[in-house]
Amino acid sequence: MQFQIEELSPIQKRVQVSVPASRVDSGFSTAYNKISQRARMPGFRKGKVPPGYLEKRFGAEATAQVAEDLMQEGWNLAIREYNLRPVGRPQVDSDRPRRGHAFDFKITVETLPEVELLPAGDFTGTKTVWNASADVVEHELTHLQEQFARFEPVTDRDDARKGDQVVIDFVGRVDDDEFDGGKAEDVDLTLGTGQFIPGFEEGIIGHKRDESFEIEITFPGDYRATQLAGKTATFAITLKDIKVQVLPEIGDELAAEAGEKDLAALKEVVKARIEQVYNRRSINELKADLKNQIAEKYTFTLPDALVADVLKDQLEERKQALQRQGKSAAEIPALLAAEATEQQGRVERDLRVELVLGALGEAEAITVSEHEVNSVAEQTARQMIQQMGPEFAAQIRQMYRDPNQRESLRRRIRQDKALDVLLDKANLTVVEQDVPPHVHDDAPAEGAEASPADAAE
Repeated sequence: MQFQIEELSPIQKRVQVSVPASRVDSGFSTAYNKISQRARMPGFRKGKVPPGYLEKRFGAEATAQVAEDLMQEGWNLAIREYNLRPVGRPQVDSDRPRRGHAFDFKITVETLPEVELLPAGDFTGTKTVWNASADVVEHELTHLQEQFARFEPVTDRDDARKGDQVVIDFVGRVDDDEFDGGKAEDVDLTLGTGQFIPGFEEGIIGHKRDESFEIEITFPGDYRATQLAGKTATFAITLKDIKVQVLPEIGDELAAEAGEKDLAALKEVVKARIEQVYNRRSINELKADLKNQIAEKYTFTLPDALVADVLKDQLEERKQALQRQGKSAAEIPALLAAEATEQQGRVERDLRVELVLGALGEAEAITVSEHEVNSVAEQTARQMIQQMGPEFAAQIRQMYRDPNQRESLRRRIRQDKALDVLLDKANLTVVEQDVPPHVHDDAPAEGAEASPADAAE
């Protein structure tokens, strides 16, 4: 086969393929041989139908098969010959192949753009190296105390107070009817932590050990169990025990609880852990900034087919999200249309970043081992299981055995490694900074309240 390639644009190629007559003839021979093995014609045994009869009866079918086979063969050879990276379905322009004649056809296709990498020094940023002072470490030790706190029965009083851990049985009713998730026994609850819906924990404070009582609570209007949202419930509670928090002493006792030999060793571990958290956050912010710089500095044209495919998938995901939010079928098209332009801009930005990092990965000969893919797959699966629930564990892990999913993970890992390379070679300014004092808010996170039974579970 002979090839000529024409570059219509940086992302569009036209390949002209000429198949010699000898190859066309062998293609017809192969096609008719396959047809003869299955053709049934009156008066002839299977496989013994004369060629003239076959051509008369199956000529159109054979011609179509030869054209398809030769075009596929030519296209595969052209991809290897010219290192093409096609996107989307190619457009084919051809005549019908004929015995004894060359067969010419043209294939027009969009391809991934060739990325000319900019010098790494063109990328700038500030890398912050964090230092945790002695005061910050001491402050963190107080929170480590809480992690290793134990609760012991109260002996000098019998009333429940904020900060106590109580053991309770409860039954909740709305309009005198029990409801799902409103009943439990021997539940440990630390008062003042906001584990339960607003008012529940406050309603226990001041009551005594072995006391049975009722409290009235109104569920929030946006409560996730919609059948309870905004309704008033009465909870019958039995306060079975009251325990007080006992903290280990900040010293060798706390160090032993944390698995360290002494307080000095524990402080070193805590200091390193704090600095690691802040330094990792600094690196992640710097990587995000480098991605923004890539998107700004590279303006090459993207194949329409590639953008359209990604945009289609993302709009479908957005459609499903709107459906889960309760949007009607009539509302969704207008909402998607309003977001389409902005969404397309994000898709194009992300694609340019991916292509640049992919090109950098090739230039740096970055490889990804099966062990790395397995590690990321397992970590991602664990995160999804935490979000969706253990009942989905088998399905999620099976998903990451799929070759397409694994290849997607491999590309993601390779791109992250390429970003690390750019980070190492970029023109960075290094500054040192002290970790700020921690600010801890005892209030529960917005939307974090649980029903009593939810927290019991």
